[in-house]
Amino acid sequence: MEETLDLQEIDKFDFVHTKTPCWASAEDVYFSVRYKDLEIGYIGLQSINFKTGLCDNICYKTNTKFRDYGLTKKYFKQFIEESCPFIFDEIKATVLSTNIASEKILKNAGFELYDKIKNKHFYRLRKLDY
Repeated sequence: MEETLDLQEIDKFDFVHTKTPCWASAEDVYFSVRYKDLEIGYIGLQSINFKTGLCDNICYKTNTKFRDYGLTKKYFKQFIEESCPFIFDEIKATVLSTNIASEKILKNAGFELYDKIKNKHFYRLRKLDY
């Protein structure tokens, strides 16, 4: 009998280091977001400087078939809470001003808006904030 999966009930994810995409730079690190044997999406930490404890941009993408279930908000916050406090003093994210969903996800994870330039909004999360 095949198990049915209620996507809205998923609340714990695994983050597996994965090969950095060919379009990313050497300083970037990517993680596959997984639930059991399903690949839900990915999170990328871009322009990392381990000496200063800075990540200039965090990005993520949820696979199309897993969108609209609230999973992105859950896995993004879990990733921040479990992985980032031990590594980074500050994490930044850049979002187009029209991307309201991403702004909500960042705010839910504790990021604060610190600047706006043209059609871009700049968020950050500092170690003291999480």
